[in-house]
Amino acid sequence: FAFAAHAGYTSRPANFVERFGTPGGLLATPDLRPESAATIDAGVRFRKRFGKLRLEGELDGFGQLAQDLITFEAVGARRLPKAVNVGHAAIAGVEAELGARFWGFELRASYTGLHTENDADYLPDHPQLASRPAHDLVADVAYVFGPGRLRWGLDVIAGATIDEPGKIQVPARALQSAGVRLAMPGAPGVRVALDVQNLFDVRTADYY
Repeated sequence: FAFAAHAGYTSRPANFVERFGTPGGLLATPDLRPESAATIDAGVRFRKRFGKLRLEGELDGFGQLAQDLITFEAVGARRLPKAVNVGHAAIAGVEAELGARFWGFELRASYTGLHTENDADYLPDHPQLASRPAHDLVADVAYVFGPGRLRWGLDVIAGATIDEPGKIQVPARALQSAGVRLAMPGAPGVRVALDVQNLFDVRTADYY
């Protein structure tokens, strides 16, 4: 086991894209103020072997108090993203990661749970910050056989809003993928891979 904890203070100015946008995409906000935050985190990491089974994992908790946080909100009839400053914001969450190997099977999974609050004075309800999902899960399962490797992946995002008052919920999204990789016989270091992203062709959803 290994334990670690950190505390600090960070600050950064708005970058070029946040201030000046992109054609047909992000709207410009040239008067953005620099963001700053006091942060703290702590976590534990472990690694253990039980015969053929190898396990490793990590669990972390974190918190942040931000001033003039730069975030993106959808504005206008076309709901285009625009960078804005949030005067006061609080962010807290947990991150977990697990890896396992047993015979030819491999598993890697990671999860982030996030709680956010927009603490601007004109928002008494302290809604969650826009475009910050409450849940984010990524998992990948693989099987290795001789020169080949088969894999299946899952990516789930849920619990996000798109507006400043936190009233417009973005539907949860679950994307799956699959792939195969083969080492070429007689050519050390050469591999051929085929990957299919968005395996079940998930398209779009309307939300208001």
